[in-house]
Amino acid sequence: MNKHFGIDVSSWQKNVDYHKAVTKGGVEFAMLRAGFGKNVETQKDNMFDKHYEGFVREHIPVGAYQYSYATSPAGAILEAQAMLEWVKEKPMDLPLFLDMEEADVAKLGKETCTMIAVTWCRYIRDAGYDCGIYANPNWFENYLDPKAIAEVGYIWCASWGTEKPEYPNMIMWQYGGETNKVRERAVEGVGDVVDQNYFYGDLPDVAPHATEYQYVICTKKTYTLDKNGKAEARRWIDKGDLCAIRLVPSPLIEVVYPTANGHRTAYLKDISNFVTE
Repeated sequence: MNKHFGIDVSSWQKNVDYHKAVTKGGVEFAMLRAGFGKNVETQKDNMFDKHYEGFVREHIPVGAYQYSYATSPAGAILEAQAMLEWVKEKPMDLPLFLDMEEADVAKLGKETCTMIAVTWCRYIRDAGYDCGIYANPNWFENYLDPKAIAEVGYIWCASWGTEKPEYPNMIMWQYGGETNKVRERAVEGVGDVVDQNYFYGDLPDVAPHATEYQYVICTKKTYTLDKNGKAEARRWIDKGDLCAIRLVPSPLIEVVYPTANGHRTAYLKDISNFVTE
């Protein structure tokens, strides 16, 4: 299975050089803390917007997570509502996760903690997002039911060692931060210490972002090119498709267009078959 290197960042990382993090640090994806708790106004991470804009401009996939204090399913819904407010108008390429590690919540026991996790995931999923739960092995073994979570979302496990944990529907492993036995703690462009992760599987194509793209409509079936300018076999954009043209100077024109499975990035030589929306 493919694995990709990424980081998760929050208000602890205030001076990120996003371009260097991607081009020199090798960051392929980023998970961003959107906030913590349920108060939309006071508990939003104060670096969320900046981190989002910075990594989106580097054209890598981003997702978001929320630190949880919820002590009941009702509280989980309030936190989910806050999360949806924070990510509104911010296209996400990767799932949204609930970070469960609060000691006072663990005291409620496995059944209640699992209900909180499942309730949050269902609410986020019903809003149209992929979702999941972030926790460490102690939580997944003693306070959460991984099988129940896997039925409604993904698992992102934090285990700072050399052996990858195994849980159902696990797509990310946070293998290090202050302690890192897999790679160096520092990532160029980010800092001396940052949480590091592997994503397992194929990273998704990046969703269009309003500040970089112009929306256009295809007026005629148009075959696409790969990044080297070669025609792609059996790949085309259908007449009537709403696409996004990336507004970055290049010999080729980058286009994001809809497919049966979501959206896909390809290239064009010109946009004579497209009109503005």
